Amino acid sequence: VLFRSPQSVCDTFTERTGIPVKIANFDNNEALLAKLNAGGRGYDVAFPGDYMVSVLFKSGFLEPLQMDLIPNFANVASGMQKPLYDLEEDGNNYSVPYQWGTTGVAVRTYVITSDVTSWSSLWDPANQNKIQMLADERETLGAALKYLGHSLNTTDQAELDAATAALIEQKPLVSAYSSTNVARPVITGVGLVHIYDGDARKAMGEVGVDKVKFVLPAEGFSMWTDNVVIPVAGNSVFWAHKFIELLCEPEIAAEVS
Repeated sequence: VLFRSPQSVCDTFTERTGIPVKIANFDNNEALLAKLNAGGRGYDVAFPGDYMVSVLFKSGFLEPLQMDLIPNFANVASGMQKPLYDLEEDGNNYSVPYQWGTTGVAVRTYVITSDVTSWSSLWDPANQNKIQMLADERETLGAALKYLGHSLNTTDQAELDAATAALIEQKPLVSAYSSTNVARPVITGVGLVHIYDGDARKAMGEVGVDKVKFVLPAEGFSMWTDNVVIPVAGNSVFWAHKFIELLCEPEIAAEVS
């Protein structure tokens, strides 16, 4: 397994099949692509983000899914069964949604006492050294685009250039850029953290819901989907499908969440 799945779920798979699960982690989607591009083989399943599914398919790194081996796919919300990033010309599915969520701002309420409702808080000089941003070129650029009032999906070069300039302007205010263990800076007291909703919830669980506020900025925000795919040259395409089938069981999906 390349990326992560809860150990308890892996244990359930082993109990049912007798097959042990070994997990390898990567920092981000680009690291996954680099690993496969460099000839990394032997991974039965991997967990890329939405846009990376298309990149991996077009790079020839994915097996088409045999949907008859994944009857639990019927449990996936109908609106997510054929997402835009997996509309391939050959008609095959190459991914199954694993988790979805949003990206916003975690606010440590005792550090930032003003009411945060906008991306502009991450550009406010009053918050210098109280800001941490994700180390993710799509999420950071997306935040800047929304801050400027543009679409997250713009292809207008002038708008992209303006967002780039806004990020450069913001840089002196930022204490760090990181997408690893993003709950940690919230827990340790960083005032404003660009964050995925699950990590914000994890921080709330550690320090209390009264000390952390998760804000989806009024200008708009990104929604993401992590997926499970089967890389080529794995050990067993059949058992990879059975692992995906397990993840689509309602009780197991709830455990993952």
